[in-house]
Amino acid sequence: LRLHPVTAMGSARTIGKDFVFKDGDSTDILLPKNAFVFVNFFSLFRNPKYYDDADFFRPARWANPETRVAHMPFSLGPRNCIGQTLAKAEMHTVLSDLLANYDFKVEDDGCDEYFLTLKPKGARLIPIAKA
Repeated sequence: LRLHPVTAMGSARTIGKDFVFKDGDSTDILLPKNAFVFVNFFSLFRNPKYYDDADFFRPARWANPETRVAHMPFSLGPRNCIGQTLAKAEMHTVLSDLLANYDFKVEDDGCDEYFLTLKPKGARLIPIAKA
């Protein structure tokens, strides 16, 4: 979800009140009430400010709680993804079953295709049943 977010283009909102964005530097940015704000998840999830080796899959990075600050694949707040709970339940159920019963070999990495969502095109995993 970090390297290949489904909603790669991100999330858009209209701000309900003035908001001062502090980016950690000396610059504060005022976002006025009713401003239209867009968060590009693809860029955020690969930002080297938040992730070392941002373009690489490194599962150990999640041991550090600081790396979770910029990770919000379902957006945040009261208007986040309505299907988040279902998506997580399905992911846990299906992945745990697949990983318990199969090993996988990557036959083809494929490439990224973007229309409304980011998805792998031509990627192929070969399941190998566990004995």
